[in-house]
Amino acid sequence: MAHQDVWEGVLDAFVVSLSGQEPVIEVPVREVFAPKLFISVLAVRGRVAAIQPTAMKDLGKSSFKLGIAEIRVGWRKHELMVRVTSDWRIHRARDKALLHVAVRTIDGQPPR
Repeated sequence: MAHQDVWEGVLDAFVVSLSGQEPVIEVPVREVFAPKLFISVLAVRGRVAAIQPTAMKDLGKSSFKLGIAEIRVGWRKHELMVRVTSDWRIHRARDKALLHVAVRTIDGQPPR
């Protein structure tokens, strides 16, 4: 998907076959989705032909489950360390002061 300034809507979708042997799905999460995203899964099972319905229950009928979860991706790579120093120790109302501002990324580099 192309980069957008605002991420909204469905960002990705895919179909995976599940089994009792491997009931886990891995979903790639990129930091560009920060600070959080919602993920949903719709698991669908078709009719199980080997299980015949009875007068009381049909255990082989089609079924589905829907789950939605919030994933907190975090802002760590987007954080900035800001240090402000002044030429004066104490400032009073309406005083003018020269401030020095130093900004670095979380790994100590200047921001790009």
